[in-house]
Amino acid sequence: MSSKASTTPTRRAARALATLASGLLLAGACALSTGCASSTGQSNQPGEDTGPTLADLEVRIAEATELWEQGLRAEMAEEEELALNLYRQSVQAFQGWGPAWHNLGVIHIRRGERLEAVQALLRAADLMPTDPHPVHNLGVLYEPFDPRRAKERYTEALGRNEMFLPSLRRIVVLDQRYHWWDENSDQRIRTGLLLEQDPDWIALFQRAQTLVKDES
Repeated sequence: MSSKASTTPTRRAARALATLASGLLLAGACALSTGCASSTGQSNQPGEDTGPTLADLEVRIAEATELWEQGLRAEMAEEEELALNLYRQSVQAFQGWGPAWHNLGVIHIRRGERLEAVQALLRAADLMPTDPHPVHNLGVLYEPFDPRRAKERYTEALGRNEMFLPSLRRIVVLDQRYHWWDENSDQRIRTGLLLEQDPDWIALFQRAQTLVKDES
């Protein structure tokens, strides 16, 4: 069973990220506002360039979200080049928009553009520290030429969400192929069996469960 990049975060999750991003910006709002204490303990003086306002940032987040959603629609219509351009515009509008970085990375994987994929997915992973998709897809990228490193990324994805089925699947495939069973193998297999609905993958997890018992 071949590996492939996992799907994009849902729109609902993306909206939540937008709300979170807007909220996080509040922490820096004081430093951006005239009259607040600066890092040197002095107040900003009238006429000083204090950078973008919170309202400006909110507009940029909204623009990035809209461009990202347009990119999703383009991907669904199988217009990959258009989707790629829209995701690029999204991160140009607001470089902190993780879902667009993630989708850029997935397209670069499909195109075989490893360096660009790694850069985009690492950025997404940093911006979305609880989302397993970016680190899982780094594993997908590494698996053909560095399976050990791929397993590390899949394991990291499970650290973000222990019930993330795509990573459970890929780890069990690698463990069977290379006999890489460890102290967590049995728990991962049991979790996979609880979540899995595809008959072929259920059979694979069951076979792995037998192998773990035989080889332990």
